[in-house]
Amino acid sequence: MRRMLTTCLVSFCLMAAPLSAIAFDTNADARAFLNTVGSLSEFGSSEQERLLNLRVQDRIENDDLQQIVEAASIVGTLQSLTISNGQDITDISPLRETKLTSLTLAGVFLLNDLSPLSELPLERLRLELDPGLNYNTQDGQLPIGPADLSALSLLELRSLSLRGLSGVTNLNALSKMQLESVGLEEMYNLTDVSALKGMPLRGVTLRRMPIDDLSFLADAPLENLDLSEVSIRDLAPLSGKMLAEVRLVDLPFVGALEPLRNQPIKHLRLQALPAVADLSPLSELPLEGISLSILPAVTELPSLDKSQLTTVALADLPQITSFRQVFSPTLSEVSLASLPGLTTLDGLQGAPIKRFSMSGCDAVTSLEPLSGAPIQWADLSHSSGITDVTPLATAPLRDLNLSGTLGVLTLSPLQGKQLRLTTHNRALFNQLLELG
Repeated sequence: MRRMLTTCLVSFCLMAAPLSAIAFDTNADARAFLNTVGSLSEFGSSEQERLLNLRVQDRIENDDLQQIVEAASIVGTLQSLTISNGQDITDISPLRETKLTSLTLAGVFLLNDLSPLSELPLERLRLELDPGLNYNTQDGQLPIGPADLSALSLLELRSLSLRGLSGVTNLNALSKMQLESVGLEEMYNLTDVSALKGMPLRGVTLRRMPIDDLSFLADAPLENLDLSEVSIRDLAPLSGKMLAEVRLVDLPFVGALEPLRNQPIKHLRLQALPAVADLSPLSELPLEGISLSILPAVTELPSLDKSQLTTVALADLPQITSFRQVFSPTLSEVSLASLPGLTTLDGLQGAPIKRFSMSGCDAVTSLEPLSGAPIQWADLSHSSGITDVTPLATAPLRDLNLSGTLGVLTLSPLQGKQLRLTTHNRALFNQLLELG
């Protein structure tokens, strides 16, 4: 009994030992440790140098960071590091010993000093806090993470992403940078981003921020733009750009899309734009994918004859009765949701659709326009108007969702298919087994 108790105590002590107590005698020991605390991979390695990418999901402390840097130095050259749970990190000075070109620090509420980053060859940096996380210090105060960005001023960053850093009130420290990509999210005390003006920005993301002016983008060679829950009223600074991807979500004050006209946009998402009524500026775009949702003032879809659409998603468009205008002979994926005015799927005939989804389109009663389409995946959940799946008989169907579609009472047209069925109707399940 005494021997068993002693063994248990020893095992407990080993498990409780801090990471800093671990010694690495061999490369294999160090590699095993890194794969224990995170996910280690190599890229661009040679006989002379092993370039390492490490993603750490576990919650770590200062000593743990030191241990990670030491272990990585034995295995190779740590170039990319992601720390997902840095709530207890107050000191990142061990990173001075690395040659990091890419760094992500998430959850670093207690970190104030970014100066250890000032001499690193960083090209990509992401600092991320979750403003919704309830993390209080011993004195009951909510820490705000890094507020002073001056330590970044000497870095030659190409990409910078900041999220939830409520202590940051300006970006003046970044004014001499030549950023190509910037992402700012939930920076609630940052109202002025004019320091970004003149940078060769190709990708910009602004989400959930009190920003109301895009003039800083006037001269930027912008290609990708993501605006969500900001106070922008005017898209005029986007005129004449060469945008390829645009995402505009929850912008209550934007009313005109004219600045998007004649741009080489291939992928477009418009969602929750209550003041937008005219979609005609989209008619000349060479779109490959479009998503339109929650546009209550839109009564008609634009004609997209110049597009080569492969994906279309339409949702919560109460006044839309037809989507013939968005037909494309290249369509492979279609999603329709909450379109109470839609009565027919006419316009889809002949399209090589492989994935089709429809729900909340109760006035649609026939799938006939889909006949002959090579559909492999179909979601017809909550489509109360559908009673017949015969138009899918020739499709190479593999997955079918009929949850809440009470009108379909037989699957006999689908006899012989190896089908994965989702339904609340047990009788349909039994039919599928019998037809198998």
